[in-house]
Amino acid sequence: MMLINAYIGKSIRDLIPECNKVKDYIKATKEQFVSFDKALANTFMDKLSMMKHCKSKSVREHIIEVRDIAAQFKSLEVNICESFIIHLILNTLPT
Repeated sequence: MMLINAYIGKSIRDLIPECNKVKDYIKATKEQFVSFDKALANTFMDKLSMMKHCKSKSVREHIIEVRDIAAQFKSLEVNICESFIIHLILNTLPT
């Protein structure tokens, strides 16, 4: 356990409960990161739902920004339908 704690930063170590066995420690670490992934996915969804095209950037830049956020969902293993992204982009553009 001392070897593992030596390689994990203090800020992360403080978030994980004390464990006597390595197996329990790894399980607690995984559970901590699952809740972090859920919070991150929620942040990305908030960004997508609040996005509007502003005149300071081009339509192309806006579309790229929306697609970049949607791509970050894939890294969290959250699938977003391509047609939903297209619909979202079209709704955020000015009329």
